[in-house]
Amino acid sequence: MKETEAAVYQRFFIRPIPGRRPRIESDIQAVIDHAVDCRFAPDGTLLKPTILKPGQGNYLIPMRWFSGEIITIDDASTAQWFWLDADIPFSGSLARRLALTLTRHPEVACVAEDNTRGAAHGNAEAWIIDDTHYLLQLD
Repeated sequence: MKETEAAVYQRFFIRPIPGRRPRIESDIQAVIDHAVDCRFAPDGTLLKPTILKPGQGNYLIPMRWFSGEIITIDDASTAQWFWLDADIPFSGSLARRLALTLTRHPEVACVAEDNTRGAAHGNAEAWIIDDTHYLLQLD
């Protein structure tokens, strides 16, 4: 990697069916299987509570600090959205497997994704993943 190049990572946002977050976290860990490091929430859970606002079409807008980092809120009991703080290589096989697992998961209401490169350049929109999303088009 050249000195000017930066690694680009996929960020996943999950809206679980209320009360179903523990099983989703367990299934995420099974897919990741120690392939990447995960940074846990202060309460020790895998998914960090955050806020996403409606965008246009199939986009949502994650709340971010000026640095581009996603804001984690304190009260998980009131959160509708959670994010996975892990360095998942952008558009790689792990990202595809995780997208498939989450979109097919019976306890997930919605999944969205963005990447660290877009956030660094001011693009704070997260695309809602569905059957036509590029992550799900396996080669």
